[in-house]
Amino acid sequence: MKVRQILVATDLSDAAEAAYRHAEAFARAFGARVTLLYVDTVVPMGFHTSDALIEHINKVQSQISERLNEAQQGLAERGVDCDAEVVVGDAAESIMDFIGRRGVDLLIIARRSRTMLERLLVGSTTRKLVRHLKIPALVVDAQDAAGGGEPIVYGSLLTTTDFSQDSHLGLQRAVELSAVFEAPLTVLHVMAMPVLVPALPGEAGVPVRGDFWETLRRFYEGELSSTVLKMDERARYKVIVSAEVAPTIVSAAEEAGASLIVVPSHGKGGFKANIFGSTTERLLELSTRPVLILPRDWLRR
Repeated sequence: MKVRQILVATDLSDAAEAAYRHAEAFARAFGARVTLLYVDTVVPMGFHTSDALIEHINKVQSQISERLNEAQQGLAERGVDCDAEVVVGDAAESIMDFIGRRGVDLLIIARRSRTMLERLLVGSTTRKLVRHLKIPALVVDAQDAAGGGEPIVYGSLLTTTDFSQDSHLGLQRAVELSAVFEAPLTVLHVMAMPVLVPALPGEAGVPVRGDFWETLRRFYEGELSSTVLKMDERARYKVIVSAEVAPTIVSAAEEAGASLIVVPSHGKGGFKANIFGSTTERLLELSTRPVLILPRDWLRR
């Protein structure tokens, strides 16, 4: 996995400090350059209709420049190669356009808070980015801003797999990250209930009997063992039967002490996107740990 250019999409809030800390960790590990990007969504609304409004907007923009420069200088003082830019437009579209023009390898964004209102406000931009980005995106929690100047340390990683081609490629990247950060890796497969086995063509699958779940779990555990140990003999692996995937991932990450969750995506269109999107969005809502999303287009390069 190569990371040469990191983009931090910032709203200059206190929560953005969490994104800066994670950007520093990745920049140090990969020797990457960091760009801080603030998207001004107010100017396009056409509020320049009076001298008073113009004066107010100019004052706000001056404060934006000041805070952006402070964030840039803070990273530079800690040895991170960093620059900062302001663009005007829709948040998600401007971020994706900037990524395309600048050849960004990793996007980092922070959740502002865990209130329902903030989830809705941030969710639309995050959802659009997650579903349409063609590079990895690291979504971090505001609580990581509390560490102040202390560097982020990824002491343990957890990644998920469903035995698909995309998750296999994602596992390879997770193993690479584990080596870069010198952190142990746990690989998780969640066997979602109810488990269905194939039926006759045109008929719905037949639910597996409860007493067969453990047999099936052991089978998948054997498959996971042979796959994982070929890539990293030190990695741990686990298969869990559960009715809810996202909460199970969060619980498994807590149990493993994982400081980073790595999730490969399955695409961005149609039915699969809805399945992936709902699980990923739920995971982002529930997890206080950073979640690194690896999109299909990037995995298949």
